[in-house]
Amino acid sequence: MSVRHVVKQGECMLSIAAQYGFSDWELIWKHADNAQLREQRAEATLLAEDDVVVVPDPRPKTLNLATGAVHRLIVHQLPTMLRIRLLDVDESPLGGRKYELSFGDKCLTGQTDGDGWLEQRVPVSQQRFNLVLGLGDGEASAGPRYAWDINAGHLDPLDTPSGLVQRLANLGYWPADEDDGDEDLPYALRAFQEDHGLEVTGESNDDTTSKLREEHGGI
Repeated sequence: MSVRHVVKQGECMLSIAAQYGFSDWELIWKHADNAQLREQRAEATLLAEDDVVVVPDPRPKTLNLATGAVHRLIVHQLPTMLRIRLLDVDESPLGGRKYELSFGDKCLTGQTDGDGWLEQRVPVSQQRFNLVLGLGDGEASAGPRYAWDINAGHLDPLDTPSGLVQRLANLGYWPADEDDGDEDLPYALRAFQEDHGLEVTGESNDDTTSKLREEHGGI
């Protein structure tokens, strides 16, 4: 029997698939009962709170195994890549910088590439991270450094007011806390439009959302 799953903030199709025991999230996303959701949300990784996902019954696999023997079974988990691009105030890439990415009891270390990108495989269910980026030549946690708390998966679709606010805030155009309301949205949109040679209206339109998606890394 299928389940109607109501999306909570921070969930995406990958985390929902893992929750219900699916190794392939597309089995849920491409299910016929989710056709309307696919029309509404262009990307499976960008769902809005209170969206409804129909989760079909998983198809159990049947294995014929000999008794009296030891069998090794490998369970494939969903791979998830956390990708973050780090820029300075002049929008120059913070490349070649050592970092520490912490979550739970784990701490992953690495170095950003020449374009400022950080890439790490992380558990699909993990949403909260702490990132420390070193500004010197030593370890990330020694000397001058930047530090951020990251809520992965908490980006709303671009066609929602909260999705607009989140992207504008990430790009430095939001003058207030995003929970304070949307009264500042027209001013943030005007500033973004002016900086990118768009018609300055203070309203969201196709040209603005297309450019905002582009500047936000394609999402």
